[in-house]
Amino acid sequence: MLSCALLTRDAEGPVSAIHHRMPVIMAPGQWALWLSPETPPEQIHSAIVLSRTDFEAYRVSTDVGNTTNQGTELIRPLASSA
Repeated sequence: MLSCALLTRDAEGPVSAIHHRMPVIMAPGQWALWLSPETPPEQIHSAIVLSRTDFEAYRVSTDVGNTTNQGTELIRPLASSA
C-alpha cells in the first residue's frame, strides 16, 4: 500500500503573511528519522524545528487558483503596482 504524509508547522518568515501554517521540508537525510518507529519524538521535533524556512513569496495572477489553467506563466511574479 502506498501512502504519504504532509507535515506542517507554524508559519515563519514570508509565509506567515499568507497563512498560519507552512510545510515542513525535511532534508532527504532526515526521512529515515521520520519513518522509523524507533526515532524518539524529541529527535523528530528537532528535525522539524530545523526544517527549511527560507521561502520567497511574491504575488502571482489570480488565474493560478483555477484548476483549468495550466502553465508556468501562472507562477510568474506580477509586476509591482506603484
